[in-house]
Amino acid sequence: MDYSEAQAAALGALGIDVILLAASGSPRSVSQIARTSQLEDETQPLSARSRSMRRIQRAGIIHDNIGRLASYVAEKKSRHVLFASFAEYAAPLWSGRLNAMARSGIRFGAMLHDPVRDYAAGPGWWHRWSVRSGYSFLSEVFVHEPVDRAEAGIPEHVRVSVVPQGPFDFPQPVESGGELRRRFDIPKDVRLLLSFGQIRDGKNLAMVIEALKEFPDVWLLVAGSEAGGPNRPAKCYRELAENHGVAARCRWFNGFVAADCVGSYFLAADLVMLAYSRAFRSASGVLNAAVHFRRACLASSGQSALRTQVERHQLGVWVEPDDPAAIREGLRRWLRGTPEPLWSEYLAENSWTRNAEAVRQRMFFS
Repeated sequence: MDYSEAQAAALGALGIDVILLAASGSPRSVSQIARTSQLEDETQPLSARSRSMRRIQRAGIIHDNIGRLASYVAEKKSRHVLFASFAEYAAPLWSGRLNAMARSGIRFGAMLHDPVRDYAAGPGWWHRWSVRSGYSFLSEVFVHEPVDRAEAGIPEHVRVSVVPQGPFDFPQPVESGGELRRRFDIPKDVRLLLSFGQIRDGKNLAMVIEALKEFPDVWLLVAGSEAGGPNRPAKCYRELAENHGVAARCRWFNGFVAADCVGSYFLAADLVMLAYSRAFRSASGVLNAAVHFRRACLASSGQSALRTQVERHQLGVWVEPDDPAAIREGLRRWLRGTPEPLWSEYLAENSWTRNAEAVRQRMFFS
């Protein structure tokens, strides 16, 4: 939602009449755009006990939301629809209505934040059909890094455009970095690593915890909610820290971090850990926050916008993914000293205005 709001505001600033169709209960309004909360939250907890019934419930919510979108587009006589993210879940059940709208002249685009759709809900044949259906009505998709069309499964009729991701704004933090350190009982003279955002296995947190054994003056702060699903819960990582003998240098906040608290965590830290696995092929919102608060990172991933930005703008230390030795060597390089990040250069290249200009050109004028 943060991305959608910032992008919508930038499009509005270019003179486009933007309506942000969101889920009810979405917290903020943004100047320069109209907002209507007519959708049902697709991420809400579901009542069904079995996994299969929860999937059916989720598919029903998505189907109903597509109906609400179609009705709203017809009511407002909109001719351009930009999806905040690409979605294929249960698409064979709902894409037909949007295909009919596309044939009537309505132009559809989508932000493709995760080009490689490797998470399959259901059997492989259903997943492949769903991905094809999710693309079937689209004319445009927007990515943050050039993508292999065949690997991503993007059909030839869909045009792919690379756009930057602009910086997010954060409110004034409720406490300083030093105050947060005191609250978590973290000495002010130690080097502090920050793992921020959802706690999930793809961030290689286990390797980061293991690496602490080699650096007795380095501490770790983990802040974020559990991703759930097949990912290990936070208690497993706490137990791992105990087993490696580094638990005394680890601090934990397991929960959602409110916007006015985000800055406190980054200001308290010396280095942000973005040690994603090779399967990560996207941009990183945490990198965006790190740039906002001028904190360098240690990063890894597959070929992605994250890697491009870190290396191009010297935003920290890049290491090979899924390699404990590489993480240790990356920490040694950082402790020896790294070049000053090119903050201003990054922000000039990655602006919401440039994002919106590219989207406007593709959606309206070509």
